[in-house]
Amino acid sequence: HAVKFTSRGSIRLVISYDASGECPVIQFDVIDTGIGITEAQLSQLFQEFSQGDTSVTRSFGGTGLGLAISARLARMLGGNIEVTSQPGIGTTFTCKISAGQVDSVPMVHPEKKHKSTPDTSKSLDTQPALSCNVLVVDDRRDIRYLVKQFLTKSGAEVESVNDGLEAIERVEQGQNSFDMILLDMQMPRLDGYQTAERLRSLGFNRPIIALTADAMHGDMNRCLASGCDAFLSKPINTKELIEIVARYTQ
Repeated sequence: HAVKFTSRGSIRLVISYDASGECPVIQFDVIDTGIGITEAQLSQLFQEFSQGDTSVTRSFGGTGLGLAISARLARMLGGNIEVTSQPGIGTTFTCKISAGQVDSVPMVHPEKKHKSTPDTSKSLDTQPALSCNVLVVDDRRDIRYLVKQFLTKSGAEVESVNDGLEAIERVEQGQNSFDMILLDMQMPRLDGYQTAERLRSLGFNRPIIALTADAMHGDMNRCLASGCDAFLSKPINTKELIEIVARYTQ
């Protein structure tokens, strides 16, 4: 949420342990300098299918379920989520969960340095090497960044654009410069289904892979019917992403 709504400034994650109350809690504070939230928006922030920006051409997309699900999970863990915000200044989300019995658990002291062992079990070295040009189309900056990082580390050349209209413009400029398009299906201005249809009508005949959070069978069929060759469900699995790119470009 913080990454999505913060285009400049900073995002900080502060984790603390509080044993002052009857039940010890672990507290997570996510502090951003993003667009902020108005008082009216705060009152319905944790309601299902509620969006802060309800205009038809909203810039940020989403289904309005993320915060409602997060709040429910926090309650299941014996805690809650609170939020404070100032429009134009930033937002702080505070999540508290029960720490449970920690009498025998060694505490981490911030003033001491702790060595950690890197997890190499998911190294990209075991993934297929890529040699292709990929266009990533997604209105979420964090998704574009992550997909680009994953693919470039495996050898691919990657460009990214914000929405379907930009994708069409980019393909018209150099139709044969991309070996594949990774296409988000839920975007403002022109969604992925319409974008895929337009790209096919322009003569783009390379693979188009749908990126979708809608994993229902009917939604998958709709992706294929609009001109996509396959689909990947969000959240994106790195291994599956690289494997499907390799399969359709090599």
